[in-house]
This record gives sequence, C-alpha cells and structure tokens, in this order.
Amino acid sequence: MTAPPQDTFERWAALQAWSTDETNRVDEATDLAFWERVAADYDGGALAVRVPSILERIRALVPPGSTILEVGAGTGAFTIPLARDARSITAVDYSPAMLTVLRRKLASDPTLKITPVLARWEEAEVQPHDVVFVANALYRTADLKAALSKMVRSARVRGIVVWSVGRSSGPKPTGYRPGPDYIHLVDGLFALDVFAQVQIVERVAIIWWDAA
Repeated sequence: MTAPPQDTFERWAALQAWSTDETNRVDEATDLAFWERVAADYDGGALAVRVPSILERIRALVPPGSTILEVGAGTGAFTIPLARDARSITAVDYSPAMLTVLRRKLASDPTLKITPVLARWEEAEVQPHDVVFVANALYRTADLKAALSKMVRSARVRGIVVWSVGRSSGPKPTGYRPGPDYIHLVDGLFALDVFAQVQIVERVAIIWWDAA
C-alpha cells in the first residue's frame, strides 16, 4: 500500500481494502455464512462470558433505567445482562442466525424488555436512545463516517464501543496485512468533534463519550 490517506475516513476505507485479516470478513456473504456456522455455540466463547470484568465495566457506564440501542447485538451475550438494569433495549443485528438465538432466549423470559431488529446498521430505522452500545461489531464497516455519525446522533446520553485489541498470536501467513484497529475508530470520533475516553481492560478497548 502507498502512503495512507490523511483523511481519517479515507484512511479507514483504505485499511479495510488493504487488509488480508480473515476476521475482517468485509464481504457480506462471507460474514453472514460465518455467523450462520457459529450462532448455535457462540455464547460459550462470547466476550461478555469469557471476560466478566468487561461486562461489569459496561454496566457501570450505562446509567440505570436507560434505554439502550445495541448495534450488533448477536445472540445477546451483552444484551440480556444489560437488560436487567435498563428500561428497554433495541437489539439490532443483520444476521438472522444470531437473532434467532436471541429470540429463543427472549421467548423463555418474557420479562426482558428487548426488541430484536433484523437490519444492517446503515439501514436500520431507529429512534434516539439514552445509550448506544456496540461490541466488536464495526470490523467490516465500509463507511465509518456514516456509521459513527448515526451512532452519535442516536445517543442522547452516552455512546460506548467495545473493541478487542490486537491480533491473534502465532505466525501469520505470507502477505498478512491487518485492518483498522480501535485507534482509527477514536480518530473517526475526533474528526466528528467527539472527544472519547478510552480504557483498556483485559486487552479490550472500551471507548465512550458523553452526548453534547
């Protein structure tokens, strides 16, 4: 790759196009097929389950009684614990397989005020909520400016993004090239005049900002 663009959002797009990291799964069909394969067993290895300290930190950042808009809710590993203290949660995900698992959980506990929404974040028709929350769901975002701008507009009180830091250990294949990381996301927020705070917990970046 030649010198990366100076514009924050052009640089993000260039890194996405340049990357060979298989976890990026920029192609939508490839990504949806991946979630179809892992949905049934996803909860066992979900971040909220593996690293309880991350979940507890997120719970501390969400004011009790908030309405939450979760982008990339998946099977609800964060959604359901957060719902215990929230007024309601709108859970957006574009994978039918992942939301099927979440809906199955909700059917067994009708007290949870969670509304699943099958949609791509870029196309989801949502109203502002007190808190917008995203955990490891922006990896394949093509238009970072549009995605972040929508998140900022939708957060009345606070926005929170969780991003697992670093790459898998061990040798990389010849020609391996990583994609964007959390620092590029923080740069994107800064370019939108949003001054985020960052905390690293157990190799996970927790990024949050308060609404203006």
